[in-house]
Amino acid sequence: MKEGKKSPIANRRPGYPETFKTLRQWNLLGYVPKDGCEGDACWTNAFCDWWSVYYYKDEVRLAQGDERAEFNAKEAERKACKNEMSRRWHNKKRDLRRLEKAAKSSEIIPCENPSKTIVFDVETTGLYRSEDDILQISIIDGDGNVLINEHVHPIKKYSWEEAQKINGISPEMVENAPYPEKLIPKVKGIFDSADLWISYNGEFDLKFLKDWGISEKNRDVKQYDVMREFAPIYGEWSDRFGWKWKSLGVCARYFDYSFDAHDSLEDVRATLYCYNKIKEIQEDVDTPHG
Repeated sequence: MKEGKKSPIANRRPGYPETFKTLRQWNLLGYVPKDGCEGDACWTNAFCDWWSVYYYKDEVRLAQGDERAEFNAKEAERKACKNEMSRRWHNKKRDLRRLEKAAKSSEIIPCENPSKTIVFDVETTGLYRSEDDILQISIIDGDGNVLINEHVHPIKKYSWEEAQKINGISPEMVENAPYPEKLIPKVKGIFDSADLWISYNGEFDLKFLKDWGISEKNRDVKQYDVMREFAPIYGEWSDRFGWKWKSLGVCARYFDYSFDAHDSLEDVRATLYCYNKIKEIQEDVDTPHG
């Protein structure tokens, strides 16, 4: 196929349109492309709504045997794929509108949380808020009680092979999970119940939760990022970047805590344990010794 897309009018030869047709038009007449002929990609009308591949008559030949049937089968498969992609695109737009509406207007479900502390974590399909989804959200209170632990139905992606290798969450596992808007009222209530938000690299999690209407800017709340507090304790320094951030796994091993990483419930439990250990160290440093 030649580079770029042109107008069929600009490509015509004498006899157009009889000698310049799409592959489907030629096939209806019993023709298939000759070997090595790739056709011209051209806009199908003056408004450039869509384009197709056009062939001249000297680029096609009469079909033989089952060639027409094979073409029709491929054409049906192509159309089915196109229809599925269109369906997914419309579903994504619909779900994003629903999420945006829920994030702005959902009523909050109050949460009983005497500790006034939460530890939160999410697992996602990837690293980018604009194109990735939350797949799991887990939040516990300051005493370790589970406030929510749910898989989440994605709305932007249908597969995430690389992330699945890390978090073990497959498309089948979230196929029947609740959509974000079903969880937003409860999640908002949980975040509103706490004056202290604890996390491990919480900046990443809050980036995704912003789409759910969760933001520390909405209220007076203190954040404690265990990753940042642990870095100087571990003590690996870079002249260019300062203290090097370490994974939750490294932090947990440092404090002799074993857990199954990249499950968000396991992660928040490990984060709370490490938080308590770091607070012990910090309090010991701050306490005068006579």
